[in-house]
Amino acid sequence: FELPDNLTSWRLTYHAVSEDLQADSGTAQVKVKLPFFVDAVLNEKYLAGDSPVVFIRSLGESLTKNAKVKYTVKLTDGDEEYEKTVEGEAFQAVQVPLPVLEAGSYRFSCTGRGPDGLADTITLPVEVVDTFMTQEKTQFYLLSSDAKIQGGKKSLTTLTFSHYEGTQYLHMLYSLVGIDGSRLEQKLAGSLAGEMIKEYFPDIDWIKNKETGDLSSYQTPEGGMAILPYAGADLALSAKVAALCPENFDRDSLTAYFYRILNDSKEARERGIISLFGLAALGEPVLGEISLTAGGENLGVSEKIYLILAQLVLGNEQPAKKELKELINMYGEDIGNSLRINTGKDSDDIIEATALAAWAGAILHLPEHNKLQQYVMENQGRDILTCLEELAFLKECLPNLPGGEISFSYTSGDRAETINLIAGETYTMALSPEQLAKLKFTQIRGKVGAAVRYQGSFEAPVGGSIDGVELKRTYQVMGKETREFNTGDLVMVSIYYKFGEKAPQGMYRITDYLPAGLKILKRPYQADLHKNNLGWPVEVDGQKAVFMTNDKGMFHYYARVVSGGSFTSENAFIQHTASGRIYGISSRD
Repeated sequence: FELPDNLTSWRLTYHAVSEDLQADSGTAQVKVKLPFFVDAVLNEKYLAGDSPVVFIRSLGESLTKNAKVKYTVKLTDGDEEYEKTVEGEAFQAVQVPLPVLEAGSYRFSCTGRGPDGLADTITLPVEVVDTFMTQEKTQFYLLSSDAKIQGGKKSLTTLTFSHYEGTQYLHMLYSLVGIDGSRLEQKLAGSLAGEMIKEYFPDIDWIKNKETGDLSSYQTPEGGMAILPYAGADLALSAKVAALCPENFDRDSLTAYFYRILNDSKEARERGIISLFGLAALGEPVLGEISLTAGGENLGVSEKIYLILAQLVLGNEQPAKKELKELINMYGEDIGNSLRINTGKDSDDIIEATALAAWAGAILHLPEHNKLQQYVMENQGRDILTCLEELAFLKECLPNLPGGEISFSYTSGDRAETINLIAGETYTMALSPEQLAKLKFTQIRGKVGAAVRYQGSFEAPVGGSIDGVELKRTYQVMGKETREFNTGDLVMVSIYYKFGEKAPQGMYRITDYLPAGLKILKRPYQADLHKNNLGWPVEVDGQKAVFMTNDKGMFHYYARVVSGGSFTSENAFIQHTASGRIYGISSRD
């Protein structure tokens, strides 16, 4: 039989039974070899402006030492083609410089021709991008004949059409499913949002469900939920998890955690109220105590909203509805297309109260619930995340999507179509930048919403720093700081960072991007590297390496030079994990 063109060993397993029922079995190794083949060392992705040097060599059983091999290297981009021919010896690497690369998709090929007619060709795709630092962006539109849809300048833009409210919710889901980070809210957001898309928008089958993995390290020994693994319990987070997805954790431990706080006379009243909400969400018989507490005097806005939610999850809707309407009348501030609960000391207090009120409003189907949620969507917290409140809001709203038929017609160049949609249906299309520029809408009937997703450019903070946060990066080889390397060099990358007095407390996420000629050394201990302040990445994806920190200082990590040439090193940046806000950015080298 014919084996794939792979250099590997195959395990052959055999079983045999004779006519007189004698049996035997065993295994054998089948080694696959080639008489002649070409190998090339280059990256899959480069930055525009890079000029890499590719290492090529030839190997095989039919080659002899010192045999001459001629190589023809081609780099093709549409009609443009770069070609170079070089000669070298068998088994020895030959360097082939490529031209300065422009953004685009290329096909790299190398053909080697040895003695006695030996020949082989290797072909590899190469992508050249303007930046590794991209962000997934989402936009939401109410369709009109003069709508100008923004999208990717060099990538496809995906548009999904549905009823206006359904598309608004889909826009929220897109934002949530794209959240990346190590906080528990961020882990849950991507997974739960993906499940909601699958359930309520089944036509959208290109969204990959994010796996949360083992979340047990987020539940503390006392039973509460921690923002980060092995951190202390956070009461408000624990209560929201109890209301949204308690099945992911030890329910008995979580219940005991809430009762312990509720019954502790030294705990503040607000913490007791949040514990009541958590217990109510878990179905505990605490309605009498909730009603008694709700009748108390001098309750704060946050306390009132948690008591309203506690009543709602236990089905006590009438008093909760009355109390929520009174709260909106007293603290609600209408600001055009959105509504906020104006309370607390700063914008984070307002956003959190508004997100909780939107959740309660969604349970009660109050007319204000979408305007409250609109404010949350338009205003990012400085030091807080509202992922779980948004997921809870969607959990209430999605089963009640509006009915009725909507329709619209569109043209994009020579492409034209009329779309009719009923309740729950969506229509999705992906357009190139050229097609998007020609997109026009006509004959719109009903309120049609469009949720738009695309890869956009990274948005750095104005001035490179916020609240005095600073970030610096250096490269060293053999203890000497340098930006000139040789192939095979071990490079120590050092990251220095510090925080200003006004910078928020908590964990920060530092993301660095290696030049395309380097590869991160994931296990430096295997190379006997045990230097102090060794940084351990929590994520490695191509040229990207992500680290976590919560205090000023520095760390090192190591990379190996795998190919020569001239490369750009993009900015490293530091991001507050609680809010997702980028506080500092290094220079581009």
